[in-house]
Amino acid sequence: MATKIQSQWRGWTARCEVSALRAKAAAAAAAAEKAAAAEKAAAEEAAREAEVRSRMATKIQSQWRGWTARCEVSALRAKAAAAAAAAEKAAAAEKAAAEEAAREAEVRSRMATSLDCLMWGVCFGGCCC
Repeated sequence: MATKIQSQWRGWTARCEVSALRAKAAAAAAAAEKAAAAEKAAAEEAAREAEVRSRMATKIQSQWRGWTARCEVSALRAKAAAAAAAAEKAAAAEKAAAEEAAREAEVRSRMATSLDCLMWGVCFGGCCC
């Protein structure tokens, strides 16, 4: 009978130990799973933050490039307007010079006609006679 009691006692203690080991293993597995889930969530959050930072950096770069491009276009337009104004001024000066040359040629022609009229006594019309 003592052998049977010892056998039952040893079986019961072994089952208790196995149960405790299984509970401990399950708790360790649950803790590992919880840690893995937390690590995965942290990695996902870090990826989201990196994506947001990347989008923000892209937006800042886009705005900067747009601003610089608008400044360049404004400068080019101002330069083109200045060139057009200079060309217009040069054309006006050239036209004035041509008109002055034409007036001067007309005056010289009239003077020559008047001199011919006075020297030769021949009137060609439009002279002072």
